[in-house]
Amino acid sequence: MTSSRFILSLALTGLVNLCSLLTSYGQEYMMNTTRDPAGITPPPARQAIYAEIGGAGVVLSLNYDTRLTKKEGGLGVRGGIGYSCSSNPSFLTVPVGLNYLLGGKGHYLEMGAGVSYLHITNDHGYDYLAFANKAFYKDRTDLLFETLNIGYRRQSSTTGLNFRIGLAPIFGEGVHGVGGYLGIGYNF
Repeated sequence: MTSSRFILSLALTGLVNLCSLLTSYGQEYMMNTTRDPAGITPPPARQAIYAEIGGAGVVLSLNYDTRLTKKEGGLGVRGGIGYSCSSNPSFLTVPVGLNYLLGGKGHYLEMGAGVSYLHITNDHGYDYLAFANKAFYKDRTDLLFETLNIGYRRQSSTTGLNFRIGLAPIFGEGVHGVGGYLGIGYNF
C-alpha cells in the first residue's frame, strides 16, 4: 500500500469514526430534551451536511459539520471528502477543521481553521501541474496544507437549508493562495 493510500485510508477511517461519535451524541441530546406545555421543545439544529465549491475541499466537496455546544452557534468541527470533476488532473481532498459561528437568529459570521490532505493525479504526464502558486513536475503528488476560512453562514435554528459563502486562504508545503467558497446543504 502506498503512503498516499495509507494516509487517505487513515483519514477516511477517522472521519467515519468522528461522524459516528458525533451523531450518537446528537441522538442522545435529542432524547434528553425537556417538555414544555405545548409539547416537546425542538432541539436546535446543530448538525449540517453540505456540498461546497472551493474552500478547504479545493474543488468540490461533501462535508459534515456539527456544533460542540448545545446551541446552533459556537464551536464546531467539520470533516469532508472532495474530488475534482475533471478527468485530468484529478484532485482528491480530505478537509478537517474547527470552526466558530458567531451571531444568532439564523445569521452567522463563520470563522475556521483546519488542514486538508490533497492527492493530485496527473495521468497524462504533462510537463508540470500548477496548484495555487506552486508547479509540480510529477505524475502523483500528496500535500498537507493548512486552511482558514471567514464568511457568512445562513441557517435556520431548526432543521432546513443552510447557505455558506466566504474566503478561504490556504498555506503550507510551499503552497499559498486565497480562494472563495460557496456551499449549500441541510442542517438538522
